[in-house]
Amino acid sequence: MDIKKAGHSNKKGPKCCMCRRRVEEKYNKKKTDGDSTFEDKDIMHGWRLTLCGCLFCRQCFVNFVYAKLKANGIVECYRCDTVVLASDCENIIKPIFKKNVKSPEDRSKFEMYEKDWKSITNLSVIKYCSDMAQFQNGMESLVCPDCITPVIYKANKGYFYCRNRNCPNQFCSRCRRVLSKLTLQQCKKKSCKQTTF
Repeated sequence: MDIKKAGHSNKKGPKCCMCRRRVEEKYNKKKTDGDSTFEDKDIMHGWRLTLCGCLFCRQCFVNFVYAKLKANGIVECYRCDTVVLASDCENIIKPIFKKNVKSPEDRSKFEMYEKDWKSITNLSVIKYCSDMAQFQNGMESLVCPDCITPVIYKANKGYFYCRNRNCPNQFCSRCRRVLSKLTLQQCKKKSCKQTTF
């Protein structure tokens, strides 16, 4: 694929494939400790995907990766449907190291990047667990509402705990609710409503 076409390059410079804003291209190389500081505060950066060469600004990339993961679990380029590498995701979504953060403004950007990275990785783990449960006969999955940890469990087990050791939640495999004194009594009598997702 022609890289100039993929980045929508013209006389004014390359543009993001989604929002069409002008971006300055950053290269997807392996990160080292000295890379990616916040020196250029007024410039919107864009990154090329390794396999297809399409160019995206960070915010558009984060939005489409999140939407793709939520829809079907496979991240493909918004423009050309080429598979997106995990290394591209990490380099674009989380482009800096903590030790390069010096000012309060940089710290807030770093925290935003960390939050985006955490939500993307959590969503991908949840999708993976859901897919794995579908392949195993008699297995199901859910996400703990308190700690957002995916849990794979046997559908006929009765009760099971969240797999996060710091989370005290216990669930009913029939209604998939967190057990409290009231819900435990309903579940013991099997009067809870079975839910399917």
